[in-house]
Amino acid sequence: MARAALLLFLSLSFSGCATTGRFWPSGEEWRKSAADAAKHPGTWAPLVGAAAVTAGGWDLDISDWAQRETPLFGSAQSAEDYSDGFRTAAHVGMIVSALAVHEKGRKYWPALLERMAWEHAGVMAAIGVREPIRRLTDRERPNGEPLSFPSGHSTTAFANAGMTYRNLEALHVDLAWEYGAKSVEAVFGVLTAWARVEAGKHYPTDVLVGAALGNFVALLVHDAFVGTGESVRLTAVPGGGVRLTFEGRF
Repeated sequence: MARAALLLFLSLSFSGCATTGRFWPSGEEWRKSAADAAKHPGTWAPLVGAAAVTAGGWDLDISDWAQRETPLFGSAQSAEDYSDGFRTAAHVGMIVSALAVHEKGRKYWPALLERMAWEHAGVMAAIGVREPIRRLTDRERPNGEPLSFPSGHSTTAFANAGMTYRNLEALHVDLAWEYGAKSVEAVFGVLTAWARVEAGKHYPTDVLVGAALGNFVALLVHDAFVGTGESVRLTAVPGGGVRLTFEGRF
């Protein structure tokens, strides 16, 4: 599936049908996309958490406790199975949210295929960035296996979540629905990450940094190639009428 998405991504890109009307974003677009991705809570909040865990010296203690007690999943094997399931759920959330987007002034299927191509390419980019970091740090996992930092499951789940956030923003639905759907997707990512800790596959800092990495790369790619910026939202006003508001995405 990933290979098919990459082929589609390349074919759309070189045919010149990207949302920006050209294959490669400008330097200013890259800078804005990177700044917006860095400011997103899904990027900085996990990094703050990882810094707190490191400063407190709690990484090993939390890992040992999670493996010993397995409070959510009951066993290491169950936690490993659930981590796969929740990661898949995050991916399904990305696909379903993309299917719901109707871009004004564009035919549905070409716009959908383009969006799906860029979004899968963004997830693959996050996975690709993760690999050299793993080999550079060469951290041993709690169970003794190699290449612990950062977590691949967490990176992938939160990259899917980042894409889902942008899809939900493009729907321009009521904020309560948008935030509710975003919360469900975030829970899929959090449960994926915690399951890796209970399974003895990763330390807390592994999954926290993986979450930040996945979210950052996903939003960077999405905003650079699919687009972001001010959006228009129509909101019902009590007593009749509508209110027109402009919102920046962050």
